[in-house]
Amino acid sequence: MNEIIQQLKLLPCFKQISDIQNIKEGASHCCFKVLTKDGSYFAKYFEGTRTTREIEHSVTLLAAKEMFSPVVLYHSNQWLITEYINSSNVIDELKITDKVLLAVELISKCHQLTIKLPTLALNTILNNVISDLSLSSKNLFLMSSIITKLPIIKNSQPLVVCHGDVNFSNVIFAKNSFLVDFECASLAEPEYDLAMMIAINLLSESHQAVLCSHYEKINSTILSHSKLTSYLSYCYLINGLWYLLKSRDKGQCELLNLSLKQFTAFDDLMDLNARYVVEMR
Repeated sequence: MNEIIQQLKLLPCFKQISDIQNIKEGASHCCFKVLTKDGSYFAKYFEGTRTTREIEHSVTLLAAKEMFSPVVLYHSNQWLITEYINSSNVIDELKITDKVLLAVELISKCHQLTIKLPTLALNTILNNVISDLSLSSKNLFLMSSIITKLPIIKNSQPLVVCHGDVNFSNVIFAKNSFLVDFECASLAEPEYDLAMMIAINLLSESHQAVLCSHYEKINSTILSHSKLTSYLSYCYLINGLWYLLKSRDKGQCELLNLSLKQFTAFDDLMDLNARYVVEMR
């Protein structure tokens, strides 16, 4: 961490740094709030693949141009520096329904972007996280049996730029709200993005209805609710496995609890009662 902070201090975009604060939210990358004489900035250090980094840079720059993501100050192979937006006073006043409505409006703006991105490959994502977990033979067999129960999804409509991780923590709820953290962006059907938002935020059925209704109204479209449910099964499973992986890396019970909640939602959706986290802990 100290080495990363030293790199941050040497970036050419900053002059007279007064303070650097570690931002602990999130489990993927090291992030910081940088205070200077000119203002406050958000700094993200990339530890992922080149493809992931390039996706985030390109989509963030375009989203900032369209004014639904913070202004980008600087980017390089390892860093993305943007304007820091303080939302602490706003987010405490918002109800879940308000957050859903604002997030859907940002998702809709994202879906209007035009940029070349990789096409969503759910099975590849699923297989990669399973591989990273290094499961025992018993649990690999269990996962194989689970995967056979997943629906086969075929694209039936034009693909859009999907954010891929619309966790409320990736939405800045301020006077003007913003969407951030585009590293999971891909070309996919709109139902995928909405399903991931439902899954990652564990939205209730009533809030799911609000989400779908508002998206359809904004975009003058009709969603396929059967396809949304199909995507939802993948999202719950992938999220559960990802949180399980991160809980092992970081040793945090909170991440394990998030994994359990995703698996429980998957069980309920698929009507299985498999108790995956208990089996794989």
